[in-house]
Amino acid sequence: YCDYGALSADNRKRVMKNAFSRLRSGGRFLLDVCSRNQYDAFTESQTWEVQDGGFWSAERYYCLSANRKYRENTTLNQVLVSTREGNRAYYIWNHCFTKEDLISEVESAGFHALAVFGDIAGTPYTEDSMTIAILLEKP
Repeated sequence: YCDYGALSADNRKRVMKNAFSRLRSGGRFLLDVCSRNQYDAFTESQTWEVQDGGFWSAERYYCLSANRKYRENTTLNQVLVSTREGNRAYYIWNHCFTKEDLISEVESAGFHALAVFGDIAGTPYTEDSMTIAILLEKP
């Protein structure tokens, strides 16, 4: 789910280069990203909670979370999970795209943008879409 946006700009270029080099002419590649709407809806916050097992651990844990917005459509969700066995920290970065920025980025890697959707299920893209799926083709 939208893992492309979790990569740095340099790593996204590397992914595009690798995908492009491995496809034959006419080969297709589908990917999805969070849209700028996702960035606009992202709320900065700090929370903590106690869970008797759940997403982060099967055992009881304490979870401290901080959401931050950065320039250029980038967000960070910092999560600290504390269990009896120790602490684990997660830094979940996400870059959100406009349709135009995404098309520009993939075309600069040599791909042709065949179609843009609101999600990978093929829902029509609208300016209100929270995600953008793009079908790419190697010329």
